[in-house]
Amino acid sequence: MKSIWWMILPFIFLSGCLSVYGESDVLELKLAHNQSLDHPVHISLAKFGELLEEKSDGTIKAKLFPNGQLGSEREVIELTQAGTVDFAKVSASALEGFASDYSIFSLPYVFEDYDTFQKVMNQKEVTDHLYYHTEDIGFIGLTYYNAGMRNLYTKDLDINDVSEMSGLMVQVQPSKTSVQMIESMGAIPTDGLRRSIYRFTSRGH
Repeated sequence: MKSIWWMILPFIFLSGCLSVYGESDVLELKLAHNQSLDHPVHISLAKFGELLEEKSDGTIKAKLFPNGQLGSEREVIELTQAGTVDFAKVSASALEGFASDYSIFSLPYVFEDYDTFQKVMNQKEVTDHLYYHTEDIGFIGLTYYNAGMRNLYTKDLDINDVSEMSGLMVQVQPSKTSVQMIESMGAIPTDGLRRSIYRFTSRGH
C-alpha cells in the first residue's frame, strides 16, 4: 500500500451549553466520540474525566460514550447544540458543515510543515476565532487533537503527479471541500464509512 503526504488532520473538542445543577448535587456530563476504547483519544478523554472529578471534589463527573454510540459525528454535534450531549470530540471535516472556517483543514498544503501548523494553532487569536465563532449556534471549541497528516493511500500504485490520479476512486470524509478537491484532481470521490476503506483498497481501487 503506497501513500503520499496530504494535509494536517485535527480533531476538535467541543462543549455545548452545560446544565445548571443544585449546590448539593453531582453533575454528570455526557462526553461522546467515535473512537474505540483502546484509542489514544478515548484514553485521554477518560483521563480528562478523572481529573474533572478530582478537581471538582466529586461534584462533577464525565460519562463517556465511545465507539459512536450516540451517532455519527454530525449527529453528535447536533446533540451538543441541543444540550443533550455536553462534550464531543469530532473531526474538523464534520464541523465544516456547521462552520465554513473549519474547511481550511480539508485543504492540502495550507501549512508548509508540521512545525508551521503547530505555530499557527498555538496562537490564541487563531484558536479563539475558531473556537468561539460558533457560540451563537450552540457550541464552542475547547481544544484540538492533532491526528497526524492526512495521506492518500493506493494499492500497488505510485502517484508522483496529480495527473496520475485521473479516474481513481478515492474515499474521503464527509466534507464538501474534500470532495471538491478530489474532483479537481481528476479522481472520483466516494463518501463512505471508514470500515469500507480496507475493502476498497484490497480490491485495487
